[in-house]
Amino acid sequence: MDMGSDSSASDSEHKHHTKRSFWKEEEEQLLEEWADKAQCYQWMHLKSHQKYRTKNTWFTIPVIVLSTITGTANFAQDRFGEEHKDTVVMAIGTLNLLAGIITTVSQYLKIAELNEAHRVASLSWGKFYRNVKTELTKHPLDRLGPYEMLKMSKEEYDRLLEISPLIPKNITVQFKRAFKNVNDVVLPEIIETLRPTKAFELTKKERKKLEIAFLKQFGDSKKNDKIKALEDELKMGITTVVNKDKIKETKEITDRIRKFRNAFFQMNGRQPTQDEIQTKLGSIYEDSIGTSISNMFHDFKDKLFQSGSDSTDSQSNQSSSLNIPVSPSNIRIEMNNISEGDEPETPKDTESTV
Repeated sequence: MDMGSDSSASDSEHKHHTKRSFWKEEEEQLLEEWADKAQCYQWMHLKSHQKYRTKNTWFTIPVIVLSTITGTANFAQDRFGEEHKDTVVMAIGTLNLLAGIITTVSQYLKIAELNEAHRVASLSWGKFYRNVKTELTKHPLDRLGPYEMLKMSKEEYDRLLEISPLIPKNITVQFKRAFKNVNDVVLPEIIETLRPTKAFELTKKERKKLEIAFLKQFGDSKKNDKIKALEDELKMGITTVVNKDKIKETKEITDRIRKFRNAFFQMNGRQPTQDEIQTKLGSIYEDSIGTSISNMFHDFKDKLFQSGSDSTDSQSNQSSSLNIPVSPSNIRIEMNNISEGDEPETPKDTESTV
């Protein structure tokens, strides 16, 4: 019963992963990193194989020579005279002892085994590199599925790390010296210092969206409050970003108006009107900020004339009750921006005369 449930869970997980047939950038980067390391391991194991092959040769050839000499001397002992027989026996025994010592040391150091192990490891890492390179070279639509490819590559990468023998230190030093100017290749951990582990970067907004999507899968009414709270937090976060952009734009508008008013005052000896700010400053900055300035003063002008019209109607009503004639010419309204604290004081342009 349990085995059936585990099998069904595994099948569902496999189907879930195989639904996506397109490759993501981080998956390709991971395979590129493994391929780079495979090249490095292939090179180092090949150099290690060459090193141990030379050692194996120097351990094997003397044993062959000594064994041949002692074997021949054993057959020729009777041809030596009685006065040299003891010396010949001692020499043959010494050579046999020396050959035995060399053979024992070679077996203890596992020269022949390491030689063969590095040879097989070099071939295996090269095969792994070529397989990964072949898949990455293909068009993404022609590759294996990302889940299957990553699964097979990880298993093979771990297997090769387990069966590969240790690389001698002088080989790693030689590798660093040979590739010291190569900077665009990811090196194995045995070559360079430790690097920090980097996780996939998600913004807070993206994490909240994932959490909401995860909770909605269950369809549990108890989780609706949690989902609503997360959605409210998400909306507040978006509003905060919009408000920050609006504050930044408002500050830019204020700075431009202040600089324009200072320059205009120095050149003309008076403060500019709203119409002058709208037309001249909007034409100087032909961007979104300049457009915002023009729209802002246009709306401000409409509101100011509307309020002036309302004020005129109110005064007309009061004057009619007092039998005082009032005409629009008696009222003069001039628009001017409120002076900044760091600007020279000027007479107020806005007057109301009855």
